[in-house]
Amino acid sequence: MDLKIVWYVLGRLSWAYGCGMVLPLGVSLWYSENSVFAFAVAIGVCLALGKGLTAYGRAPVGEVTNREGIAITALGWIMVMFLGMVPYAAGGYLSVLDGVFECISGLSGTGATVIPDLEIMPQGILLWRSLTHWFGASASSSSLSPYFLSWGGGQSICSTLKARGRRRTGTCRV
Repeated sequence: MDLKIVWYVLGRLSWAYGCGMVLPLGVSLWYSENSVFAFAVAIGVCLALGKGLTAYGRAPVGEVTNREGIAITALGWIMVMFLGMVPYAAGGYLSVLDGVFECISGLSGTGATVIPDLEIMPQGILLWRSLTHWFGASASSSSLSPYFLSWGGGQSICSTLKARGRRRTGTCRV
């Protein structure tokens, strides 16, 4: 397993997650909320971590091995969970532990919350909470789609390619 590939991909993920926080930052700026500082800190942490990991790692040249893929997935979920907690904790809205729980519940799609009254939270924080739910649903559905395709959907693609005269050597994979 090449750990430099894992670090590089995690760095790119951190950059993407930081870019995902720009929208709640914009909402916080629009409503002149005090959560602007929290999102600025969170984006700074994401970009700095991403810069460090991509500088230390290297881009994959060929295919990523199974071990590297498992490491990227496991470490990526853990990293995203802690990075998603930063706006809650940096703004003083939740403790670190409550922020981690809030992010886990969003990314897992459970929707559980430790926020006693959602109505008093700033709009930017509420948007970030909603985005973590959306990110979690998107990641869950894209993670499960290969399994759904292997239950018969992928076979229809192979049949269509063969019926149109596009023969492939080896097995059809999705």
